[in-house]
Amino acid sequence: MDGFSNLPDQVAHYILSFLTITDLARFGCASKRCRELYLSAPSLNFDGFSVANQSTCMKRQRTESCIYQIQTRIPTIARIATLLLKIVHFRVMSWVHNAVRCNVEELDLDISPGSEIAPKFPSHVFLCASLTSLSVDVGCTSLTVPSFTFSSNLKYLELTNGLVKDGFFKWISSCCKCIEDLVLQEVAANNITIESSSLKTFSFVNDDSFDVLNISCEKLESLIMEWIIQSPSKYSLNIFAPRLKYFSWKGNLMNHRNLGNLEILQEAEILMKPKGDEFENVFEVLCSLSRAKVLTLNEETIKVK
Repeated sequence: MDGFSNLPDQVAHYILSFLTITDLARFGCASKRCRELYLSAPSLNFDGFSVANQSTCMKRQRTESCIYQIQTRIPTIARIATLLLKIVHFRVMSWVHNAVRCNVEELDLDISPGSEIAPKFPSHVFLCASLTSLSVDVGCTSLTVPSFTFSSNLKYLELTNGLVKDGFFKWISSCCKCIEDLVLQEVAANNITIESSSLKTFSFVNDDSFDVLNISCEKLESLIMEWIIQSPSKYSLNIFAPRLKYFSWKGNLMNHRNLGNLEILQEAEILMKPKGDEFENVFEVLCSLSRAKVLTLNEETIKVK
């Protein structure tokens, strides 16, 4: 422990960043120096507060005490590099507000309701100037469209579940000038239109909760798409991505689609579930991918007639 205590704060904090908050709290009990490092750690991971930590009244009280100790010292920190909150707790939004005030750079939140009511995610977080990476599982709640007045410095954005209004994607296209990675998983929307001059990777997994997907991204290099639909005639897909190098498509075919010009495509993975009478549609898709150096097809796509 003496050797660790003598390490520079920056090195010690890097090592401690791999610990969950439960283990970090135990570490803080070892010595005065350890407590100082524990209370000044710029990376906080609350994923360790599992259901087991809440199973009894005593364990819940200990959890509350640990959260309170850390929360009371957050306003004194100049910078929080990473805050990972995967706990449904009544203080979660106050944590988020404090993290924004402390110039948080990375935020990973799971506010899915579970047995409690999920708090509403504050839209001003998207406008935090220091924030470059944001992952949010919003459960069954909806996201409010952020203000279009200010630009966002987000480079990575991941949204899981929840209702996303059409204006939100317009905000991404208009105000996220630095975004490079976008992940959408099981979000509900009327349609999705993404127009970006900076986006490089786009991944989404969805069922038939939206009708139209428009992608216009001149620097996009990787597109991963899993789209399960019920009525092919209802849905539309349009892609403009002239620099696309990797394309993965899993799901169903829709009648209205335009994959654009994929001249420099290097690898394509087509794992579709076409119907027996969709040979012409499958053939058209494969022709669009003819320049791919590596093409992977599943058995259902190969056997279509």
